[in-house]
Amino acid sequence: TIAMYFLGIDGGGTKTEALICDEFGQIIGRGRSGPSNPLFIGKDTAFENIKLSIDIASRYYNGNMFFDSASICIPGIKRYKDEVKTQLLQNSKNTYIDSDELNAFYGALAKPFGIVVIAGTGSFTVGINKRGEKAVLGGWGPIIGDEGSGYHIGICGLKSIVMEYEGAGVKTSLTPKIMKELGLKKVPELRRLIYSKDFDRTIIANLSNLVHESAIEGDPASVNIVNTAAAHLAELVNRVVEQLKMYDGDYDAVLTGGVSNFKDLILVPFTESIERENINIKKPQYVPAIGSLMIALKESGIDVYAQDILNSLNATYKNFVL
Repeated sequence: TIAMYFLGIDGGGTKTEALICDEFGQIIGRGRSGPSNPLFIGKDTAFENIKLSIDIASRYYNGNMFFDSASICIPGIKRYKDEVKTQLLQNSKNTYIDSDELNAFYGALAKPFGIVVIAGTGSFTVGINKRGEKAVLGGWGPIIGDEGSGYHIGICGLKSIVMEYEGAGVKTSLTPKIMKELGLKKVPELRRLIYSKDFDRTIIANLSNLVHESAIEGDPASVNIVNTAAAHLAELVNRVVEQLKMYDGDYDAVLTGGVSNFKDLILVPFTESIERENINIKKPQYVPAIGSLMIALKESGIDVYAQDILNSLNATYKNFVL
């Protein structure tokens, strides 16, 4: 029998990751490249980065790769479905092209029902109940949404500097840290910088790491920002539970994305703000790119919840530290 190969891609506002595996869930290639959300960087750059990630993942294999199924999970990519098929996935029999909701869901839970909150550069939640009904809440982007995301935490950090400067807020250790990070000497210089065209949401989202650092040190303004973010994210869970009437037995809920790296600092207030007893907070099982592979395998009728497949995906992923 000829070996079957599968391609799974996860992309977004900061990076793109491609994985290739066989029908037994053994990962044989991994590639990473820059951002691929066309809404923020345009179609051409997005396509270049997607192609680059596939090329890097494919170099572990000698010869021309043909995929039984491929899945690409990137926000904003769906509108270019036909071009993705003809320009990027021309050597794939089956294709799944959609946003980054389902792959994050499958990767984090490794089961068909539950709740996943993704708090990266942006924030949203995906819930699927035991009847197979699905709801997606949040994900409205930086202008009217993304509460609890890295971007939102970064914005709150910038606001607390301004509050301190104007004498309206508490003294915060964020001021010297963020000023140094942005290469500024005086707070008023912020105005010129944040409204310049090169100052994008990735830079703001990265400031969340400094808020995290200051919160660990006990800076009151930073602790408050993290607690508020946790409450926003927990609110997404509470609303999904209500909307999908998830009252029929236990459900796992997972917080994933860059903000989950705050560990207990965010997990403790997040857990405390979830109102229902039947929701169990768990650690994410796998990365979203493995979730993309699970979708590709499913497209070809392979049982992705079989323990040997999951074990294989998990074990072989670790061989590819980039």
